[in-house]
Amino acid sequence: MRLIGLVVASVCLAGSAWSADGPAMPWEPTPSAEAAYARAAAIGELGGKLFFDSSLSASGQMSCASCHDPAHGFAAPNALPVQRGGPDMRRAGIRAVPSLMYAQDTPPFTEHFFAAEDEGDESVDQGPAGGRDWDGRVDRARDQATLPLLDRNEMANATPAA
Repeated sequence: MRLIGLVVASVCLAGSAWSADGPAMPWEPTPSAEAAYARAAAIGELGGKLFFDSSLSASGQMSCASCHDPAHGFAAPNALPVQRGGPDMRRAGIRAVPSLMYAQDTPPFTEHFFAAEDEGDESVDQGPAGGRDWDGRVDRARDQATLPLLDRNEMANATPAA
C-alpha cells in the first residue's frame, strides 16, 4: 500500500516538473472565476437593457417587459385576456401572455411524452410536450425571444434588421 502511494506521488511530481519545464499547452487556460463572473454580469446587464428597451418595437412603445412585467411574476401587468401590440398598439394578441418565471426549465419539444411513475401509467403516450412558444416550434430561448419581435400583433418589426 505504501509503495502505491510512493508511485502515485512520484508520478504527480514528475508530471508537475514536466509541465513547468515542458512545452506550452496547446489550449488557452480557462478564465478565472472573477473573469467568468464579470462576463456573466455584463451579459445579464445587456439582457436587462434589451428586455426594457421599447425602441426594439415598431411602435416604439412596447418592450418585452410591457407584457412580461417583473412586478407581476414576469406575466401580464393587467387582467386583459390578451395584450395589445402591433405598430399602432391596437392589435390584439392571439393568446394570453405566459409567465417567464420558469422559462429556463422548459424541456425540449417531444411528440411523445410518457408520465413518470408517480404520475400515472407511464405506458400511456401523453402526446406532445415541451418546447418553446405555444406550439413547441423552437427549443432554444434565443430563438424563442426573436418571435415576438417579428410578430405583427406584438412588437411588429417588419424584418430582423428593423
